[in-house]
Amino acid sequence: RLDGMKIAVDGANGAAWLLGSAVIRELGAEVVETGCHPGDGTLINAEGGATKPDTVQELTKTHGCDVGVAFDGDADRAVFSDGQGRLINGDRTIGIWAAHMQARGELNPPVVVGTVMSNGGFESYLKEKGVTLDRAKVGDKYVMARIDETGAKIGGEQSGHIIFPGLVGPTGDGIATALQLFRALKRDDRKAAEFFDDYLPWPQLMVNLAVEQRDGWETALADDLRKADEELAGRGRVVVRPSGTQPVIRVMVEADEEGLRDRVTDALVAAVEQKLGGHVEGRVDLTWSLGD
Repeated sequence: RLDGMKIAVDGANGAAWLLGSAVIRELGAEVVETGCHPGDGTLINAEGGATKPDTVQELTKTHGCDVGVAFDGDADRAVFSDGQGRLINGDRTIGIWAAHMQARGELNPPVVVGTVMSNGGFESYLKEKGVTLDRAKVGDKYVMARIDETGAKIGGEQSGHIIFPGLVGPTGDGIATALQLFRALKRDDRKAAEFFDDYLPWPQLMVNLAVEQRDGWETALADDLRKADEELAGRGRVVVRPSGTQPVIRVMVEADEEGLRDRVTDALVAAVEQKLGGHVEGRVDLTWSLGD
């Protein structure tokens, strides 16, 4: 039961517009809601939802809620806000659930599946709890494949697409994700804000570069990637991957210190510009964001 909890719900005017709030109310929580009027279907994700979490963050903070949840349009994702209006993305959701289950001796095997984009601070936190992070390529099919291979009870992405194979099956379910998180909060008698403060994410930056030619990028950047790994010296990671649909190379660098992250990123961006004829289309600081 969720009696005594006050929960903000953003239904994104989509698939969870009715059931998302109804289930939470039925379990005894007080609900403050938005995005629960789908109209003719043109308002889905228009003013909020999991892809625009600022809405639920503000709603949660303004109304003094314990926690808030935002679903996406088809309700296969959920992201959260703590009572102070801080974003709880997929990494942090998995971390809260896994730490809770591990402390109760119910996480067997002690492994969770994330992606190559999962934050290093999240991985370090799990390690402190005796939990291993297994990384898959970005995409729910790759996450599910690693879940099958490792026997993990949970896996997912920063974006809030989280899979509970033993509860739901081989895909994400935003309402199930919300109920699992709320159950952990209730059983531990802790506010979401208390869990939020359990760890800090490592500084993480993504740079998207349009390139003249993607083919052969691994060979062209081999020396630069080796130098980046040497400079990071175990204090961070580099992920370089081409877009599957566009002539774009994505460079992600994270490190335990912002200056180190930025130095490595700048060197790799310069290499892509010089060797692949690239130019920067955008930079996104992923440290506190949804990622993926």
